[in-house]
Amino acid sequence: MNALSKKLFNIRELKYLGLLFLIFYLIFIIAFFRNNLLNTLRVVFSIFWILIIPGYFITFYWEGKLGFLERVIIGTAMVGTVLGVVSYYFGLFGLNIKYHLFLIPILLIVSGIFLSLLKK
Repeated sequence: MNALSKKLFNIRELKYLGLLFLIFYLIFIIAFFRNNLLNTLRVVFSIFWILIIPGYFITFYWEGKLGFLERVIIGTAMVGTVLGVVSYYFGLFGLNIKYHLFLIPILLIVSGIFLSLLKK
């Protein structure tokens, strides 16, 4: 197994991400108890897809210096700031907003992996 696959598929951190997803889901079920459980799951998955997963990947650069929870929090804040700027410029370039949901998180995930590889 090469170094990239070991870094991307750290089982402990993937378990933490899954646990964080379940905690968010339970909080959203309690907060929005009148909504359908499937709709609540879609909202939580959307939050994870747009903010938390790209934030996790974009902070791979600081993996040895920051813990998992610190990277998730800092990464989410970083993605929150970058997301608006990138979406604005994509709109100026003429890219329809319906593609931003898929393109921007994938772009941030790939850039996080690329920056991590440049570190080595």
